[in-house]
Amino acid sequence: MLERTTLQHIMDFVKTNNHTNIILVTVPPRYDGTQSSCVNSEIKSFNRKLKKTVKVYQHTLVVEMDNDRKRFTNHSLHQNGQGKEMLSKLIVCHTYSVLEQKIDPPIILNWKSDQNLTVPLNQVKIIKGTYTRPRKTPSMKSDDFLW
Repeated sequence: MLERTTLQHIMDFVKTNNHTNIILVTVPPRYDGTQSSCVNSEIKSFNRKLKKTVKVYQHTLVVEMDNDRKRFTNHSLHQNGQGKEMLSKLIVCHTYSVLEQKIDPPIILNWKSDQNLTVPLNQVKIIKGTYTRPRKTPSMKSDDFLW
């Protein structure tokens, strides 16, 4: 149940922010229990579903974390310096690849010749506006004070 609502929130975020590139990171496994624990199997299932659902969106990328145990702290819930360095390098590499993508040059349209745009003066009508709204009389600064 929690997995479904989490994926739904992620997909809502991806759909509403389609004007921006989004990088998602997979959930790392837990090393404080056995590798075949139910928590790790749920994490594998969630990561697989995350990759599958996000694959259709071109502005979204899922970065797979390195699951090497030596990249986590002693209590195995957080990344250590090596793990953070590795993840930041993955994000930087993807960012550079997005920035280096070639964008098609714009199509330049030629202007129409000025000969077709000239209008004789006798065909131009000048309409002067008539204002019916009463105008305020300008006030002096001395009128703003009480004395």
